Amino acid sequence: CDICDSVVFKRTDKTDHSFIWIIDKCATEVVRGKKHESCEMCKKVRNENTVIKTISSKIQYTKMSYTGEERKAEIFVTDSDGNILTEGVDYTLSGDVSAKNVGRYCVKVKYCGEYTGNRTFYYTMVPEKVTSFDANLSGGHDDVKITWTKSPGATGYYVSYKKHSSSTYSALKRTTKNYYTFKDLADNTTYDFRVV
Repeated sequence: CDICDSVVFKRTDKTDHSFIWIIDKCATEVVRGKKHESCEMCKKVRNENTVIKTISSKIQYTKMSYTGEERKAEIFVTDSDGNILTEGVDYTLSGDVSAKNVGRYCVKVKYCGEYTGNRTFYYTMVPEKVTSFDANLSGGHDDVKITWTKSPGATGYYVSYKKHSSSTYSALKRTTKNYYTFKDLADNTTYDFRVV
């Protein structure tokens, strides 16, 4: 009794257990693992040969646009049933988990707890797309000057053109400015221009 401490019935057998999971074999991306429960007090075993499902991971985006803000790589780690696993318990992340500047980055996933193994993913922070693109005749009937608004995060641009009837761009040029002039183009021809 919580109030008077009177005993109505006293247990004589030890039936209360404190079970914890014991990992017999960690799961990987291709092989299932095994585990069982064991009592910390009397070592009683139950749920022998319980299956630990295989693990998998993926990166949501291999390219992200530069925004001037820190952006985190979106890594999803799941078991074979699609259940989302917990960072810090089932896996850890290291390397370039987040990035701000334009460039290529690497993030590493290391499985832990009931799992073993690791994965490496790469992603690229790319400049924003070019906007306010324009093309005008310049200096003569066969010269075309193209201009565009500078893209935040970009250190340079590739410009190219093609005849409208063609399927591929040619004359790839690189510039650090936000304009370029293509000279000596053919008369009576429609051209497409591209800036990357």
